Amino acid sequence: ATLPRWRREFDSLIPLHFFHTYFESLINGCSSIGFRVLESSPSKPMLAYLCGPIDFSQQSGTLWRRKLSPFLRDQLGHRVCDPMEDARKVLTDEEIANFRVWQRTDLDRFRRTVRKLIAFDIELLENRADYVVCHWDSETGSSGATPAALTAAYRKGIPVYLVTSLPVEEIDAWMLGCSDQVFSSIEGLKEFLAARFSREKQTQLWKD
Repeated sequence: ATLPRWRREFDSLIPLHFFHTYFESLINGCSSIGFRVLESSPSKPMLAYLCGPIDFSQQSGTLWRRKLSPFLRDQLGHRVCDPMEDARKVLTDEEIANFRVWQRTDLDRFRRTVRKLIAFDIELLENRADYVVCHWDSETGSSGATPAALTAAYRKGIPVYLVTSLPVEEIDAWMLGCSDQVFSSIEGLKEFLAARFSREKQTQLWKD
């Protein structure tokens, strides 16, 4: 029997490597790796998780987020999770004002504060995010949280879209392995997302 149109459209959004890892997990008796079908409904807009170096990046990694977030919200109707903004939902005013100072003066208190952010981000990423957008370029510097987020997304079957100005051969192999699509610019990513997740397309799918 022919599958309904909405099912054919959603199935086309599942990255191929998730089928491989899913069936491999069944063979090996492992249930920790799965895949997630990307779908949206009027009552549950999709959630994009933005990740990329913050601590050592220029302008704290804010510029690309400011360019992309309005597009995701206004053009696609998606929700956006930005760890830089969501810190205010998790930390107290005192923690926000002082945790950088504590990194130098009170490591235990700094660690407790950062772990609150880690717990919040992991829960949101693993249980609520529909896809991940990662920005990584030549001016980024180092980051521990970004590869960790991509790994968590990969294990949960959440698509990862990597944006980088670097040549592919200069990108970390681990990050490439966790990514499903690689784009050289934010504009290229926007075109891809618009083609797959436009409001008109999602509305028509649910009507069918």
